[in-house]
Amino acid sequence: APGGSDAIWNGFSIMAKRSVTKAFAINARVERYSDPKQVLIAASNGNEFRSWSSSIGADVTLDTNIWWRTEVRGYFSENAVFPSDQGFKTTDGLVVSSLS
Repeated sequence: APGGSDAIWNGFSIMAKRSVTKAFAINARVERYSDPKQVLIAASNGNEFRSWSSSIGADVTLDTNIWWRTEVRGYFSENAVFPSDQGFKTTDGLVVSSLS
């Protein structure tokens, strides 16, 4: 923590996955992260980082050892910590897709 003081950060997540067919599943996640002293996540504008995120996605089994996941994620913060063209904002989002 800044100045050598004590700092507490914490987070949690809740995840669920439901198989629709043998090769297709829907997943969802909710997460909370709080790092008010910016020990692990430092907002570049100095605001305390306290944020929620949620996502929903699809998992597709393409072959025995090949999986494709696509996910839509939203971020929601108590303070403006997400960079934008107009400064900082309290919400953000993304779409991600991966093969493993």
